[in-house]
Amino acid sequence: RCAAFVIVLVETRGTKQVSTTHSTTEQCWWHSPLLQQFTYPWKGCKKEFSPTDSLGAHFIVIQAMKAVLLLLVWFPFYVLSLSERLVLSPKHSFSIISRFSSLSMSADSTDSSADDAPFRVLGVCGGIGSGKSTACKLLVKEGNCLAHLDADSMAHSVYAPGSQAVQDVVAEFGSDIVKNNPEQNESNAGMEIDRKKLGAIVFADRSAMAKLEKIVWPHVKTLIIEQINNLRAEWMLAQKEEKSQEAKRPIVILEAAVLLDAGWDDLLDGVWVVTAPQEVALDRLVETRGLSKEEADKRITAQGSRRGIGTLQEEIDKGVVTGIIENERGLEELTLSLKSALDDTKFWKPKH
Repeated sequence: RCAAFVIVLVETRGTKQVSTTHSTTEQCWWHSPLLQQFTYPWKGCKKEFSPTDSLGAHFIVIQAMKAVLLLLVWFPFYVLSLSERLVLSPKHSFSIISRFSSLSMSADSTDSSADDAPFRVLGVCGGIGSGKSTACKLLVKEGNCLAHLDADSMAHSVYAPGSQAVQDVVAEFGSDIVKNNPEQNESNAGMEIDRKKLGAIVFADRSAMAKLEKIVWPHVKTLIIEQINNLRAEWMLAQKEEKSQEAKRPIVILEAAVLLDAGWDDLLDGVWVVTAPQEVALDRLVETRGLSKEEADKRITAQGSRRGIGTLQEEIDKGVVTGIIENERGLEELTLSLKSALDDTKFWKPKH
């Protein structure tokens, strides 16, 4: 409407200028599509002119402004629907432009909301007997977190017969660790590792263990990423379809004793370490796993070199570990500590 008003204003001005120049005509209007013809409809007179005349130049400017107005009116419609051909009056152009803008904004806001979705992954580690597995289960059951991923269980699936991880391990440690010797088969599809034979090698030699971990950990990380992506997709779908239902916290718990050693902290929005005094951990191992105190003590001591266990304060100072959960009392106290930590921003990595 504003553009149309400008057109009328300019044309009216042109009319006055022509009326002044041509005293025989009080009113005039350009209605011919030909640039060479200027018509006085009421007087019936016609004047020929060239585009170089001032009157012709004025006429060209008017027609150019009309063309621009037409483009502005109809262009948003063609962007919205190239396949349809509808006839809309200029008065509808504003609503079309508004629709085009709102669609664009809604698309941007949808992408933004998806990117800003509060989906987080929490890593939980700790020494043997600290109670990290119990803490992870409580986070899901009492803390209402989305899911619990156990890296140890996922690591076992990496050793599935014929998997790429099995082939890589055999390539490093030799065919003697294979239950069915692959030299007797044309295919490696059924190749399976004898875990006792492999354990005898890696537990006797720390460097062999390091080689095994270097092979297996990347495969486990791939599985973890796949599981996290699946859980994220399921959660986002549930948000769209079941908004009325009480939603769980969009937090996935990743439990792994080797969380930091494996270099998986880049997947996490927070890293918590569950701790317990050595005497408490010893008693738990003796009670729950049937170990002797000597054997339990050896296992605890063996983990002293693990990141986040023997080097806890160092990892805190570097900002890798974001929270410590002390677990030396009962389940009720542990549950309260976990719930409090979930809502405490200090227990999470800063947002960037």
